[in-house]
Amino acid sequence: TVMACGDVIYRSTLPHNDGLTITAPGVALALAAASYLWATPGVAPGFFDMFVLAFAERLFRPTFRKDDFVPGKKLGEGAFGVVYKASLADPKAAEKQGDVVVKKATEYGAVEIWMNERVRRACASSCADFLYGFRESKTKGKGEEYWLIWRYEGEDTLSALMQSKEFPYNVETKILGNVQDLPKGIARENKIVQTVMGQLLFALDGLHSTGIVHRDIKPQNVIFSEGNDQHICLQFHTKIFSTDLFTFSPLEESRTFKIIDLGAAADLRVGINYIPKEFLLDPR
Repeated sequence: TVMACGDVIYRSTLPHNDGLTITAPGVALALAAASYLWATPGVAPGFFDMFVLAFAERLFRPTFRKDDFVPGKKLGEGAFGVVYKASLADPKAAEKQGDVVVKKATEYGAVEIWMNERVRRACASSCADFLYGFRESKTKGKGEEYWLIWRYEGEDTLSALMQSKEFPYNVETKILGNVQDLPKGIARENKIVQTVMGQLLFALDGLHSTGIVHRDIKPQNVIFSEGNDQHICLQFHTKIFSTDLFTFSPLEESRTFKIIDLGAAADLRVGINYIPKEFLLDPR
């Protein structure tokens, strides 16, 4: 007891540090931690997006159910879902919203919904304009299915355009606005193809800058948007992508190629759909 009492008395005589002591090692450690958290892919922004922005978005966004849509033309079918052109069942809502694209996915639908929502918040101009995604129980049998809705922007994929004998001239007026004052040949074709590649690389840059890796880039997953692009990523306002081959600004034209099908994408900020030892391969 005497020793304990003496220890208390001794400690009471020591100088007290009432404030925060700033030391060089401490500053270096803090800067290193901040650099790690904010460096690409950006763990700290990903945390903020996942737990703040995503939560706030769910409170204010419109909601849909599968009964709200009238399916129309079938646009495509893959291993994990079927895509339709559709319209809203409510005539007034349909007139206001316009046509939409609906995908009914059976697998990896939750991942694709997350990726599309992330892209819409971070850089919507990279991909097709996503509206909403939800999950519903199947009417027959067990299990659940995921429904994803995009604004209808067109149905021409880069793959379909490339299969035409007129390629690349069949996309000339789409992306350049008019026919070039050049004879048909390498110089004219190069400008068209380089513009397509510029748009595609800009879209990829938007995804990568927000920590998303698509992992399934191919002509079938690149669609030409006819316009109505109301979401322009802020970073596109402040930089121009340049190489020795071409210089391109996505602000020059809203009619542009966009990336679709994010079912295989990985979000490196929060680790969703990322397994380090898993390799993806499309045999095509």
